[in-house]
Amino acid sequence: MQLKKSTRLVLTVISVFALLGGGSVAASANAPAADDDLLKPMANIHTYYTVITKKTISSSYTNKSQLLGVCKNPGGKCSISKSVSVTRTIQLSLGAARNNVSAGLGISNAGTVSSSISCTSQILKNGQTFRAYPLGTRYSYQIRAEQWIVERGVKQHKISTKTSGTLYAFNPHPNGVSCTVS
Repeated sequence: MQLKKSTRLVLTVISVFALLGGGSVAASANAPAADDDLLKPMANIHTYYTVITKKTISSSYTNKSQLLGVCKNPGGKCSISKSVSVTRTIQLSLGAARNNVSAGLGISNAGTVSSSISCTSQILKNGQTFRAYPLGTRYSYQIRAEQWIVERGVKQHKISTKTSGTLYAFNPHPNGVSCTVS
């Protein structure tokens, strides 16, 4: 049977899409309507993510990118006392999902930690400011992404391996606060 040029092009695009990781596609100009075996995926490309080179940079890290409170009181003391939501930051790369990385780091996937913070300054001088920041654990790590051809749930052949640059995560301590005068 002679196929039109446009039909051949569509079938070629579908075949290339399947080979490049778009999943399994059954494409035929004369595909039988009831043959389920032709529609079942024989092989798929799956990407597996692993957290590697995990290091704890500090278990008492002051995250100065998240200001929780500020107070000025020249000649007097300042108190910061309140309930706050502190953001747990997890950097991503190579298409990894947040839950892949949080599991690899051994920390919660939740985006925030509820905390009650409280701290009081010494007597402040003119121009001094009292600030509260979250305290937590800071990690560095890399993500490895491996693409595999998987047939019927079994890894068959590794296609590629990619490794991210160094990434960082901040895991706040519940009720952890670091207060400074500047």
